[in-house]
Amino acid sequence: MQRRYSWLAEALPDHLIGNQADWKETELGWEQDDDISTLLPLLVRYDKSDVRANDHLREKLQRISIDALQAKTGLSRNTILRARSGEKVRPKSVKLMRDAVAALAIEQLVAKNRT
Repeated sequence: MQRRYSWLAEALPDHLIGNQADWKETELGWEQDDDISTLLPLLVRYDKSDVRANDHLREKLQRISIDALQAKTGLSRNTILRARSGEKVRPKSVKLMRDAVAALAIEQLVAKNRT
């Protein structure tokens, strides 16, 4: 008699995701091409790597209006509020906010020097 075993999906490697359409193209492509890269399937890596904005960035974000940050970054109000409060956001969002803070600081300096 066979026993059933329970298992958790967390045990599977969740950071490697592939598309079967790519695999089919790869399998067919190796016969027609000498390039070894066609033997490897295209895999997309998804990490659970949400980060928090550091204290220095959070302090600067507090000084800038949410509307100005939204206009510069294209991020949602919720994402900006979460970063300001120290909650986890995506690394790309933190980079966008960091770049926006720097750009707005430069704009302020240029405006100051013109007057």
